[in-house]
Amino acid sequence: MPQFHFQVFANGQRLAKEDRTLRLSFADACDYAVGEMPQQLKTQLQSGNTFVTTMVCDETGRTLCIVRGKILREDALDPAGNDRR
Repeated sequence: MPQFHFQVFANGQRLAKEDRTLRLSFADACDYAVGEMPQQLKTQLQSGNTFVTTMVCDETGRTLCIVRGKILREDALDPAGNDRR
C-alpha cells in the first residue's frame, strides 16, 4: 500500500508537529485529510488562525491533494451598533 505524507499549514505557516505519514489508498488519504479538517480548524482557531491547509503528498514529495478550510466571521452590526445588512 502506498505511503502518503500530510503537511499541515495554518495561515501560511507549516505546522511540523501536525505532519503525519500513513499507509492508505489515494482515495482514503484524501478522505482522511477532509475528515481531519474540522478538528484542525477548531484547534487552530484557538491560536487565532483562521485558514488551514493540508497537503497530501506521495513518497516522492509530489502534491496529490490539497484540502483547505477557512473560518470567515461576518458581523451583522458595525461598531456603533447599526445593522450592516
